[in-house]
Amino acid sequence: MVVELKWVFVCIPPRNNEMVCIQAGNMPDASKLSTASGQLGPICAITGKPLKFSEAIVLDDEYVCWEAYVEVTGATPSTEGKDVGGLKLG
Repeated sequence: MVVELKWVFVCIPPRNNEMVCIQAGNMPDASKLSTASGQLGPICAITGKPLKFSEAIVLDDEYVCWEAYVEVTGATPSTEGKDVGGLKLG
């Protein structure tokens, strides 16, 4: 019989009459994470590109990059970009 651990419960003794029980969800699959971008983040499920969590888009329970999202869904931006003078970006 094989038992797969889905949840981790850590009970901490109460202090000051508090009751504390910390509940953690499923552990992430380490093969789907990367630090190649300088931060811990997901790897695009379609292109394999390392992402930051702020760049990632969730599509069908997978993290994907913008380019892969556009390719799969056919989505396009709802607004056109414009140049803004006086800003030094980059």
